[in-house]
Amino acid sequence: MSDVTILLSTFNGLRHLSAQLDSFAAQTGARWRLLWRDDGSSDGTPDAIDRFASALPAGRVVRSSGSGVHLGVFDSFLALLDEASDAPAVALADQDDVWLPEKLARALDALAAVDPEMPALYCSGLTVVDQDLRPIGASLPLRHDPGFPGALLQNIASGCTMVLNQAAVRAVLKAARPHHGVHDWWIYLLVTAIGGEVLFDPAPSMLYRQHGGNAIGASWSRSVFKRVAGAFRRGAGPYNAMLQQHLDALRRNEAMLAPGVATAVRRIEAGFAGPWWRRAGLLLIPGFRRQTPIQTVVLALWMLRGSGPLVRRWSGSRAESV
Repeated sequence: MSDVTILLSTFNGLRHLSAQLDSFAAQTGARWRLLWRDDGSSDGTPDAIDRFASALPAGRVVRSSGSGVHLGVFDSFLALLDEASDAPAVALADQDDVWLPEKLARALDALAAVDPEMPALYCSGLTVVDQDLRPIGASLPLRHDPGFPGALLQNIASGCTMVLNQAAVRAVLKAARPHHGVHDWWIYLLVTAIGGEVLFDPAPSMLYRQHGGNAIGASWSRSVFKRVAGAFRRGAGPYNAMLQQHLDALRRNEAMLAPGVATAVRRIEAGFAGPWWRRAGLLLIPGFRRQTPIQTVVLALWMLRGSGPLVRRWSGSRAESV
């Protein structure tokens, strides 16, 4: 029996896939199997995985029964989680990264220290690289421990580094999910909200490839100025919409939440829906902050401003966001 099942969702990933598959084969200190589903590729991606599987013992690489149907990233990973619900642990994988050889072993060692009945999520730092695997940046160290309500405001758990124990997988499958959202943020938020363990390993476990076609890119490779400018340009709307989606989902899962979290969710939801001074009052809740001071300042501006862009410039009579 494998120690961990790798869950790989692919979509037109042929260009970089072989390096990721090779990095699975190079894992040390952990017995793994690969469960994969293709989300409707047209570039030969499934054939590449079949070739990889043919060089390994039977049953080491398993194609999902629902492979080939386009679901989108969130639902594709949920389908894989459902098929792997009996695995002792699962590791989420992207198609275009490269794992370091000890990635799975480090995660399993960390999870082994947690009661298996407790939902637990391991995640780690990562090294951001360009399309040719040249380093261009790194994930930032945490200034504040993972937990709720911080998990509602910022995701610190990159999905491509996540390894979940069986209890966490079953909690994710049991919970009603947001109508829209990002799978890794929702998994991290749910585990914290139900009182699970989040184990953050600051050591990089993988090379996170940036090539312009990523489903989600890395902001760490951009300067602080560019990240803040981007937040001002986008305005509060997209962020606040995600926050509302997560609040709605947590309310639908109220019976699963840890003691005190349901009360906090109701307080945050009421404040978020209220006038600016009630939104500003949310900043007084312990832990209601993002990881860095500048991120928390932007959060405060978003709370004060509401759903519109933070800054506008005028061109003639037409206002445009910067």
